[in-house]
Amino acid sequence: MPLSSLFRLLTSSCLLLLWTLTGCKGSAPTSSPSGYPSGGGFSAPAAPDHMGTQADTRSRRSVNHARANEPAPSPEPSAGVYDGDYAESEAYRRDDSRTAQAPAEHRPGLGTSYGEHHHSRVTTAPFVRGTSQPDVLLSLWYNDPEGVRLAQGSYGRGYDRDAQASTSDGAFVVTVVDEYGYDLPAAQVADKRYVVGEPGQRYKLRVHNNSAYRYEVVASVDGLDVIDGEPASFGKRGYILDPWSAITIDGWRTSEQAVAAFRFSAMEDSYAGRTGQARNIGVVGFAFFHERGGVPWHELNRRDSADPFPHRYAEPPPPRRWR
Repeated sequence: MPLSSLFRLLTSSCLLLLWTLTGCKGSAPTSSPSGYPSGGGFSAPAAPDHMGTQADTRSRRSVNHARANEPAPSPEPSAGVYDGDYAESEAYRRDDSRTAQAPAEHRPGLGTSYGEHHHSRVTTAPFVRGTSQPDVLLSLWYNDPEGVRLAQGSYGRGYDRDAQASTSDGAFVVTVVDEYGYDLPAAQVADKRYVVGEPGQRYKLRVHNNSAYRYEVVASVDGLDVIDGEPASFGKRGYILDPWSAITIDGWRTSEQAVAAFRFSAMEDSYAGRTGQARNIGVVGFAFFHERGGVPWHELNRRDSADPFPHRYAEPPPPRRWR
């Protein structure tokens, strides 16, 4: 072959190779810092001529084919700003544990939730207790209808409208009422008085002092003090009951002006359960203290039970002494 012909052939081959490489370089994919294609994913071809366009098309097809046969790349962490919502949502779809939390385990029965706020004004007043231990303790238990039915067993006698507990002489009476002031249904289960409630139902505590003396009552719901929401104890301060009076405790006290309503709820939604103090859910309690200088309840009870004629009937004489 003549030397001139060989030179022309080599020159043509070099030009063709240069055009091909130029087209491939114009179609290379670019990546955002997150590892995902940014924008449209490909830059425009460097040369507008026909040969460059054809080379660019072949390059696009080969890249797409290669990506279709490769596993999807995992997102790479980036200290900078990454490509928007797509990268974030894709990462969360790959790791559902970052968004999905295990649902709280459902427990049967009722608790008492921290409900909506209501106006309920109180004032402070001096009261010095006559003793550090309460004169009287009264309790009421509560549950939903199914829970009370199971507690009653097959010999249950149904409900009545007497959701209250009291001392034997009636000096102190506590009642669970609905938001309109009506007694809730109740049932006797062994030695316990059960109030029957429904989830979402609001209730209040009504406390009567049927004596001629002032007393202080410390109340608890689910083992928590109704004033500060902390574990109940006899050392907490309570509400003062004037002689021959009654008060209504209508929620967890949040200030001197407001309370958060008592509402029956699922166990996992109860105030005690959500604060990690679920041990005593299902009971309300009342501790009564007499005032220094006043009269303790046992003295009131002794006086009320005094018998004006203790010996109504003739008793047999003592046995005869034998000589």
